[in-house]
Amino acid sequence: MTGIGVSGLAAGIAPAPAGSRIAVIDFGSAALTVALLTVSADGSTRVIDSRDLPPVSAADLTESGLPPVVSAAVDVLRGAGITSPDDIHALYLAGAAAHNPLVQQAFRPLCADQRVKQTVPQPVPFAGPAPASPVGRRNSSSNLSLIIFAVLVVIVVAVGVVVAMGGGRRAAPDYPAVSVGREAGAKQGVVDSAAGRLYVADDMAKSVAVVDTANRTVVSTISFQDEIVGIALDPELHRLYVESQGDRGHADSTIRAVLWVVDTTTNGVVATIETGAEGRGVAVDPGTHRVYVTNERFLGYQLDPKTVNINAAATLSVIDPRSAAVVASFEFGTSAGEVVIDPATRVAYVAGSRYDQVRGSENGVIVVDLASNQVAGQITVPDAGLLRIAADLTANTLVLVGSDAIRLADTVTRTVDATLRVVGASGSIGVDPVRHVAYVADNGRDGYQLLIVELAERRLSDASIETGMKSLVGSAVDPRSRAVYAFVAGTVMFVPPPQ
Repeated sequence: MTGIGVSGLAAGIAPAPAGSRIAVIDFGSAALTVALLTVSADGSTRVIDSRDLPPVSAADLTESGLPPVVSAAVDVLRGAGITSPDDIHALYLAGAAAHNPLVQQAFRPLCADQRVKQTVPQPVPFAGPAPASPVGRRNSSSNLSLIIFAVLVVIVVAVGVVVAMGGGRRAAPDYPAVSVGREAGAKQGVVDSAAGRLYVADDMAKSVAVVDTANRTVVSTISFQDEIVGIALDPELHRLYVESQGDRGHADSTIRAVLWVVDTTTNGVVATIETGAEGRGVAVDPGTHRVYVTNERFLGYQLDPKTVNINAAATLSVIDPRSAAVVASFEFGTSAGEVVIDPATRVAYVAGSRYDQVRGSENGVIVVDLASNQVAGQITVPDAGLLRIAADLTANTLVLVGSDAIRLADTVTRTVDATLRVVGASGSIGVDPVRHVAYVADNGRDGYQLLIVELAERRLSDASIETGMKSLVGSAVDPRSRAVYAFVAGTVMFVPPPQ
């Protein structure tokens, strides 16, 4: 996180029941960080998801400026599986702006029963900052705080020296890298092996960088008018599909989710197609060349979590790229996420959905029969908060990342058959279908690395790819050369194919 950090979160949060989820909004100077934590059985907290948004300026701290800030935070929490205020046990605000009464009031509806308790790492009542000490009187509490802070600085410096001298974790190899965008923001990448191109989407920069993988240079940057939620590639038709986010659930917004069609021979936009209220993911069927886009319509949190939110609906749109038209669209649940296509079985797998909330279906992966455009079943995932999905279809395996765990699902039995507990796993997932491994970004307690998941053995490899002390936001794999591309902050790191 940009501001208080994971250790600050744990230090400032009051005890909570095991299994409960806690949201933290950190008004840092470099970014607005939105984090969702879960409480373990031993009382410790673990970060489920954390995302940096643009920093909040003084102009945002007004009655008219705060609603977009709250909406952006809500969008992150929804992506982590929060569907109603009752899903959050407590909401904490951090940073100087957290003491602003307008901020406190604006964020209260995100948490049921007014459970916006305090700020972290130094809890302060919502009435305002603590009164100042009388003039001329030494404040022993302040002095003690200064002493503790000084000791912490010494410790941090000492640890840094030890790491610099080789006494910490092993250093990352000096992999070649190229800058592709901002430091903050999620990255997703797709590879055109034949053309030697890597397309890297930066959601916050609203752009896609086109990287020459042979020369390791950015040869073009394609800009869009809205944040990007997904990209997909059809190399045979020389088309790149970029799905934009849309209105983020604003009922009165005129911004619609749009699929941008890019000709990869010119890197120019050749068509735009409105797909719904809010885009969530996109995938291509390489056999039929049809494009599938997930969308949501969300008009606000429901007050009673036991009542179906009739204003929420998820749709899957089917697009013919040749006519640039939506040829079918059907509802299949109340929330949607990323989507992958199995062209052999004509099945789509959609992450993070409830296809039958009336009868109480669980969160998980929705299986859609593309021949009939009907829901064909569900792969139940124990946790809500499913964020990422990728597939090794030759191994009949889905890779599911979210809620502090990497899970593997069998597409034949449609069940989760392996759970690999990892703290801090997130980001887009690169899959090598030749070696049957997946590369998952981990920003947890062991540092910044790409974890190697051995899909056939259903386990984490003893080896990992070290990436240095910068936040990982995803990975991609060239299916032909098997080279690995690690998305590290604002750069792409080129990792040679494993031996």
